[in-house]
Amino acid sequence: MNKKLIAFLLAFIVTTVFVMTGCGSSQKTAADQDKNKKTERVYKIGYWGGTCEAPIFAAYENKVAEKLGIKVELVLMGSKNTAEMLSTGKVDAVLSSPGSFKGIEQGMDLVLIDSAHTGCIQACAPLNSPINSAADLKGKRVGVDAMGGPFMAYISNELKQHGIDPKNDVEWKVYPPPQLQTAMDKGEIDCFGTWDPFPQIPVNEGKAKIIWSNTTMSPYKNYTCCFVGVNGKVVREEPEVAKNIQAFFKTGGELCKTQPDEVAKMMVEKKYTGGSPELNAQLIKAYQWFSDPARGLKDWKWHVKIFKEAGIFDAATNPEELIQKSYKILE
Repeated sequence: MNKKLIAFLLAFIVTTVFVMTGCGSSQKTAADQDKNKKTERVYKIGYWGGTCEAPIFAAYENKVAEKLGIKVELVLMGSKNTAEMLSTGKVDAVLSSPGSFKGIEQGMDLVLIDSAHTGCIQACAPLNSPINSAADLKGKRVGVDAMGGPFMAYISNELKQHGIDPKNDVEWKVYPPPQLQTAMDKGEIDCFGTWDPFPQIPVNEGKAKIIWSNTTMSPYKNYTCCFVGVNGKVVREEPEVAKNIQAFFKTGGELCKTQPDEVAKMMVEKKYTGGSPELNAQLIKAYQWFSDPARGLKDWKWHVKIFKEAGIFDAATNPEELIQKSYKILE
């Protein structure tokens, strides 16, 4: 074999090996990128600091995200505008309480994908108060955490059943949740309602009594109170992200059901919520924790019905259209 032929064959072999090795490296790099894609995406979960947001804190502190192969960042919402946080991509999901339902009706891009739990909203009045139920609220000053918020939405429906006009027969006064008890102690309001743990604190201190509760009263106790709410853009464009968020909340809910005392202790120690570990454990045990998208849809239909009947939702709102655009059972 002449020298030119030998040189040609050697060059061919070297080139072939180089190309094959390079292709293999490219394929491996692509595979690695696909593998790491889930962990590179940071899931931003918003929270306000209520006892019922326990699934978020339980899942986060128990490193559920790592087990799912994702990264989660908790975002304290506070007084931030939820609709703006969603539209700008600053938050991917929240535990959606009745306080967000009016925003959803008005076009806030939040899609409900699953149920989370029952209960978590209550109202209390001083022990010596003549107020014992919603039927006694005519002409009273009622403290709330927000106009049109969770408690106000529920109690408006209850007031109408007793012939009381929520807009004209009750004086609503707004305070941050931690200040509602002080306002009641000072006599600035006759009673107050908001999310847990705040109404239960004066009750456990022997200063107040519960006058309304969606944890223990029918029909409210039989329906989902809070849902897993996901940024609509995420649901439409990143369905796998939405599924991972659902799994994150579901596992957190299971921890609340099986380890309520441990979860409550952690929440207080990490300053996610107020009250004592014992108080939060009491409340967590009182809620029903479940992940059931089909039941969630049924319960969402019920909420739409009573919110419209109470006048919280606009008369022109089409219930079926609202339900269709705001709830999605993930495939």
